[in-house]
Amino acid sequence: MPGNVVSPDSSKKITITHVKMQHSPVALDWWTYQLSGQNNKQFESENCEEEIAASQFAVAQYILTHPEHIVVHEGLSELWSSEQIDLENETTQRIRRNFSKGTFNKSFDELSPEQKNLLREKHGAPLLLYLGLIDVLYPSASLETSQTLAQEIRALNGNYRTLPNIEQRFRMQREKEAIIFSKSAADNTGVTKILLVYGGIHHFEYALDSVQDGTLVLAEPVDLCQVFIPNKAEPLQTNLAVNEFNLWSSSTKKAFTSDVHSLLESNEHDDENNNKLT
Repeated sequence: MPGNVVSPDSSKKITITHVKMQHSPVALDWWTYQLSGQNNKQFESENCEEEIAASQFAVAQYILTHPEHIVVHEGLSELWSSEQIDLENETTQRIRRNFSKGTFNKSFDELSPEQKNLLREKHGAPLLLYLGLIDVLYPSASLETSQTLAQEIRALNGNYRTLPNIEQRFRMQREKEAIIFSKSAADNTGVTKILLVYGGIHHFEYALDSVQDGTLVLAEPVDLCQVFIPNKAEPLQTNLAVNEFNLWSSSTKKAFTSDVHSLLESNEHDDENNNKLT
């Protein structure tokens, strides 16, 4: 297998642990599209929603038990800080009415329907940020890549038949950027342990190799996708989604680091040179 895969106790390198999650679909009408398919008669959106909520709950619990790590999150193209949270905001108040640190000591079965809804809507790591239980979430993608991908998905107008093709075209670029942004987060904070919270279908070994940075290693991934196993025939089909989080309507974009862009440009030039050689 390509890539430097090490045990999580490596202290001399920047260690990236892929925390595999199930996340919400690309749009609310994704369920409708699934149900309309000829091969999806056994698809049960209620079970899928439970799987997503359970996965996000497990992600939040895992983050809380690993405070020595910083979190890089799929779908983010800018740094999120708890300092940006408006305590008077309706969403903030809704979350804080339903969650506290003690909530994450419970089992998933003990959660209320509203708590599960919030886990699906906002996802586990952002909920921790709203609650002030973590201070920062770091981006995993460039704004350009995120915007281009979102535009292509919106252009489908609800016809998601070609969504897998779009996801496949962008997958390697997104995975490479996730590695680069993880490296930048570590360099900027001095923290060498990264939790890369990302969809379960992704694998980062090839992306790590393409970055060619000897300071980076991958720990064994932590699979929190299937923590809730419903009795149904149709597998969950949400990992083709793109998370477009809207935590704040007008968040202050914080300068993450200029070296992210230089790293991206450097890798783009390397790719061009490699293509010329082949």
